[in-house]
Amino acid sequence: MYHLLFLLLLVTHPLSIVADDKIGHTTLNNDIVAEHHHLGVHEHGRGSLNFAIEGDRISIELISSAADILGFEHKAQTRIQTLAVDNAKMKLKDISNIILLPSAASCKVDQSAVDLIYDHNALHSEFLAIYDITCEVPEKLVKIDISYFEIFEDAKKLTVNVVGSKLQKKIEANRGLTEIDLEGIS
Repeated sequence: MYHLLFLLLLVTHPLSIVADDKIGHTTLNNDIVAEHHHLGVHEHGRGSLNFAIEGDRISIELISSAADILGFEHKAQTRIQTLAVDNAKMKLKDISNIILLPSAASCKVDQSAVDLIYDHNALHSEFLAIYDITCEVPEKLVKIDISYFEIFEDAKKLTVNVVGSKLQKKIEANRGLTEIDLEGIS
């Protein structure tokens, strides 16, 4: 059943998450993410945040236009732009710059991967960040706060998709609506 919860993520972005049946965990692979994630039509200011929750495990995928993160989306052309890309990747790798999980749930990031993906002309790009999280007290995972808007000032909206063992929900988060209720998801 665990792998079925990834349906939302796999349908949206095939093979960005790979199941590793030997250890029963999700394996995040930057090469696979880059190779199989196809840059789609995106709207500046709007990204998506996808959650798959089962038991004590959460997998999260953030997709955002590079313009929302960097202020530009072409390939870095100057040293300052290259530093901006490196800084953005470092910020995105830290889940607390995206969401804040309740401390009572005692969650830890097992793996994270961040990639900047360009279209074939290198004129448009988007960030793809994936997180694999385990929570020691999953019943305390009743809400999350989105910190993403505080960190990335050009970001305006996130379509949040949550799939759990009991229900699914879609929320349009923005700078004024940053708290996501997870009550009853799993």
